[in-house]
Amino acid sequence: MLKKLMGKAEKDYYDKELYHKDLYDQYKLFVEMTDRMHQRRQQLVNWFITLNTGFIALIGIMIEKCISSWIIAGLSLVGIVNCFLWKAILNSYKQISSGHFKVIHEIEHYLPLKLFTAEWEALDAGENNRTYIPVTKLEQIIPFVFMAVFVLIIVIAVIVKIK
Repeated sequence: MLKKLMGKAEKDYYDKELYHKDLYDQYKLFVEMTDRMHQRRQQLVNWFITLNTGFIALIGIMIEKCISSWIIAGLSLVGIVNCFLWKAILNSYKQISSGHFKVIHEIEHYLPLKLFTAEWEALDAGENNRTYIPVTKLEQIIPFVFMAVFVLIIVIAVIVKIK
């Protein structure tokens, strides 16, 4: 599957006694790096939710203070652009995560247990929503919810013309 996964065959390794230990250590490190990447993605989601909630709160204050509808619409447009960037970053994390798990599944061919592969099979590879809905599918809805709110604010700002 992944042609360049194995750097050295056991017979060519500098220390044949360490070969399997080093393989396992690299696997553990890669799984740990994958977990850290997921934690960073969750922090990013939390940051964007906080940022967009802050935009909406600021817009609410501006509406209450009767600030110009053009300023409110402009800030909402910034919110929409922010959501597009958020969605693009989520797509990038999804692609990286997919690559990580392809590598993990491939490495598991050389290990006694294929834990991640078995888990993914038990979850029907994310294809059956009754078994498992991948978080990446769910988290990609959130930017669209915020976009809809910002569009609604723009429409209301233009119709009402606050000032």
